[in-house]
Amino acid sequence: MKIANSNFKLWLLVFMFSATVAIIVQKILLPYLFPHLHAGLGMLAETDSITYHSYAIHIMEQARAFGGWTNWYLSLSSKPLYIYGSSTNILAGPSIIGALLYSLTIPTPLAWIPILAALHSTSFILSVKIFESLFKNRLWAIICSLPFVLYPTAANWYTQILKDGFTVCAFFFLLYGHILFVQNKNVIKERMLGSLSILLGVILIWIMRPHQLLLAKILLYSEIILFMIYYVFLYKKKILTSAQSSFSVLFLVLLVLFLIPQTEDILENLLFVPQARNATSVSIPTIPINFDENAEKISSPTKKSSSTSTSTSTSTSTSTSTSTSTSTSTSTSTSTSTSTSTSTSTSYIHNIKSSIVTKITSINQYREGVFNSGGIVLDGNIKFYTLSDLALNIPRALQIGLFAPFPNMILKKGSNPTGNMMRKALCIEMFFSYLFLLGIPLSIMFFRKNIELWVILYFSTMMIILDSTLFLNMGTLHRFRYAHYTCIVGIGLSGWLIFFEYYYANFIESLKSILIKIPNQLNIKIGKLNK
Repeated sequence: MKIANSNFKLWLLVFMFSATVAIIVQKILLPYLFPHLHAGLGMLAETDSITYHSYAIHIMEQARAFGGWTNWYLSLSSKPLYIYGSSTNILAGPSIIGALLYSLTIPTPLAWIPILAALHSTSFILSVKIFESLFKNRLWAIICSLPFVLYPTAANWYTQILKDGFTVCAFFFLLYGHILFVQNKNVIKERMLGSLSILLGVILIWIMRPHQLLLAKILLYSEIILFMIYYVFLYKKKILTSAQSSFSVLFLVLLVLFLIPQTEDILENLLFVPQARNATSVSIPTIPINFDENAEKISSPTKKSSSTSTSTSTSTSTSTSTSTSTSTSTSTSTSTSTSTSTSTSTSYIHNIKSSIVTKITSINQYREGVFNSGGIVLDGNIKFYTLSDLALNIPRALQIGLFAPFPNMILKKGSNPTGNMMRKALCIEMFFSYLFLLGIPLSIMFFRKNIELWVILYFSTMMIILDSTLFLNMGTLHRFRYAHYTCIVGIGLSGWLIFFEYYYANFIESLKSILIKIPNQLNIKIGKLNK
């Protein structure tokens, strides 16, 4: 009960801080101190918040003009939304929610402040709980979560109408769910809460950035396999009973069933109106790539099967004239089944290869689109053609994800006033981030036996690698990686806490003894020289 009250007080404190900063930015800083950055109504120029607000107003007016809100629905897809008979390409999520919010309150960005501040404070509490499970020290957990709250970048999504506040909160729900899946104090409760936390994270991503859901699914699938291995290990060590292990695996299987594409289609059918469900989404077309000269032959198993069956029938008729009917039917069925299985397996392998190539092609096209969007762009000339290309790019992606923007990039002048302001804020962030990251080796050495440390590092690092591979624009990457990045920065900060609490006193004493010995040694050497 005391911890619950403490969490609520922390949540309320961060909520009030975020809401106050948002009001000051929208009503004082932008209109009066930085009018050249002000787009009106407290919105920052050159940002997506202007687009989301305009679409939200449009949807609200359309709803009032055509039969009220009985036909309102929440979109979980990037497909074009059909609003009462008219097709409109809407950047879903904030626009749909904003339309309902404006109809219930006031049609200004001020109405968003309570929601955005609540998302930010919820993310902070989840961060505290994640670090507390690792450190077993609440004060350390709060201190290591402060960069997430205090870094200037976070003000983007609790002062402006952006998707980032939702997706950041989704990441912390996903990570907290993973932490609960490795806790073993109350297995049933922890697995149920862990499943619920992961589902909430998936749904938030689904609502705001459905194109990112594939990345989350890839990571979740890999971790589910690792979790199953972990539960088998705990069972062998007799840490978990067979019932507890089976219960944990059952919840993992249920998560897999929820994440498969068929479940997504079912939910879309339930939540889409018929016109929108039948709409064709506007997306970047994928260019088909042939693997080799024989691709055409491989892609047409029907022809191969028919030619094989023809030769089979010929050999069957020949053998009929020289053998009994029983042997003929047996050889026919055997050869037919062999040809069918061969063509099926060939077709299956070809489909897998085609799917991989299509995905890699989509990654290149997405990167090219980001490259042409302007701003600070990294490695825009690099393209991927095979899975090995993606694997070889992992060290570079990790370097960019952890250390970019590099100092020489931050000091350059931005393409617009908003970009210049963001770069100044990044100078402060990256200075402290570089400093905190130095503590990671000490933190790993101290907490290396805690499974929570490896869950946090694996999940955050993998997400950073995926984001760095896809998003070449530094501003976009920094916003997308923010939650994962501050988790790693928090672990680095814990290394400094360990140093000052456990090693600082000994370090100072050793330094003093060294400094005291230096003059004595100098005096001895000087005396010898005089002699």
